[in-house]
Amino acid sequence: LNNRVFIDGFDTGTLASNVSLTAQPGLEGYEYIFSGSNNYGLMVPDGMTLTLEAGTTLMMPQTSSVQVSGHLAATGTTTQPVTFTSANNPQPNAWAGIYVLDTGSITLENSAIEFAGGGLDVTSNSGSLAEIQDVVFRENSIPIEISPNNLHLLQMDNVSFENNVRNRIF
Repeated sequence: LNNRVFIDGFDTGTLASNVSLTAQPGLEGYEYIFSGSNNYGLMVPDGMTLTLEAGTTLMMPQTSSVQVSGHLAATGTTTQPVTFTSANNPQPNAWAGIYVLDTGSITLENSAIEFAGGGLDVTSNSGSLAEIQDVVFRENSIPIEISPNNLHLLQMDNVSFENNVRNRIF
């Protein structure tokens, strides 16, 4: 654990400003931790942006999620993907996943989501938008969850599924 940058969620886990995370050469990546009462995870509120640059790894603790009401941008490259993963337990359902909420939007490019319960959840009803290109969903319980009314809000190109419990979109 000594080769990680710790991000403390304090009490609410809610971003108070736009945040950019960059790759940390020689380190495993960023691990999100809680020092307060919030055990839901990292929250990107409406009007805020969380950016993960090429080569960045974000590790989430058990049962936590990334909840997006603002914007999440993860832009990796073919040689330096952005990775969302478990902090402790490399197996399906080790963390909750990424939830795109009513006002939220995400752009994932050359990225991986692994070891989550629901890798990407776009089940809100108010127009969240998810654009994913060159993304791999690896060893999740369910790679993508989306309500039938929101299918038009999910834009995918070159998405792959590897060793998920269910290799399909729900």
